[in-house]
Amino acid sequence: RYVVVMPADGGQAREFLIPTTTWERSDLPHDLRWFGDGRGIGFSGADNRGGWAVFRLLLETGDWDAIPLAGGFLLTRTEWNTDGSAFYVSQSSANPGIVERAVNGGTERFVYRSTKRRSSLQALQFSPDRKWLAFWEGSSDGGNKATEQILAVDVKTGETRTLIEEVQAGGPRILRLQSWTPSGDLLIERVKSTGAASEILLVSVKGGAPRP
Repeated sequence: RYVVVMPADGGQAREFLIPTTTWERSDLPHDLRWFGDGRGIGFSGADNRGGWAVFRLLLETGDWDAIPLAGGFLLTRTEWNTDGSAFYVSQSSANPGIVERAVNGGTERFVYRSTKRRSSLQALQFSPDRKWLAFWEGSSDGGNKATEQILAVDVKTGETRTLIEEVQAGGPRILRLQSWTPSGDLLIERVKSTGAASEILLVSVKGGAPRP
């Protein structure tokens, strides 16, 4: 499989062979993300030995780096800082949260710790100014009640804001984080459980009710 980079204003596309042939599913890589400065791309996946890793591509040189991740990261999601020197990775183990990790040196710190039981963290996406990291969190109370939230965390201060929440008795996911607008609002899809058309909501990280 390849990463293909196409110039927005036209010109020759470039292909970069992904340095792994191990794929858990046919739709991977699922979390392909740009660095904030647009000079590289990264994603998570399994390496050729079956271990979990984060892969980083520097567009200027075409070189790949593979940064090993310890533990089970089947549901890992990642994002990158401005220059690709650090990435943000979700973990849904016994200590669920989002960790900032340096590529060189491996130093890391939690930017978000979940207090939920059986928590899953997915769909990490940075705001245009790289200040707020939005993500989806799903959790269960151990019974038949499931909670879904879209949250945003300030990666420098750790301030976390719950932007939208849905509670249901199991069933498929309702909330889907789509993207940020250039002005810094979030586009969120709320799936109708009755088979009706999904609802697209505009949500401000500054607060206020979601707007259709």
